[in-house]
Amino acid sequence: MKTIRFLGAAAAGLLAAAAAQSASAGPHADAAKGKAVFAAQCSLCHSTSRGVEGAAPSLAGVVGRKAGSEPGFPFTKALKSSGLTWTKDNLEKFLAGPGKMVPGTAMPISLPKDDDRDNVVAYLATLKK
Repeated sequence: MKTIRFLGAAAAGLLAAAAAQSASAGPHADAAKGKAVFAAQCSLCHSTSRGVEGAAPSLAGVVGRKAGSEPGFPFTKALKSSGLTWTKDNLEKFLAGPGKMVPGTAMPISLPKDDDRDNVVAYLATLKK
């Protein structure tokens, strides 16, 4: 009887630990969902094709690129002088509040939902130069 209680308590403890770890790890990013969010909220201004600029720069190969360095696009002085490199972490922070991260940026839109940002950044990471 003591063995059954011990195993039950151990299993409950493992489940609680797994749930806590899962909650702190955040959602699992999904590039396919990110592509859909990008199409709905970002593609009006941003292209994902290399060298295709519109109201905003192309995001082809953006992960790992220095901010404000895409040839052919007139970036704000604030973004060019930010010293940022578009890592996944920096992209998520920027998408949460562009003007907070880079005061003076021309980027007017943020993605307030954590899942949307995670998924869009996962999608952007799939784009090649």
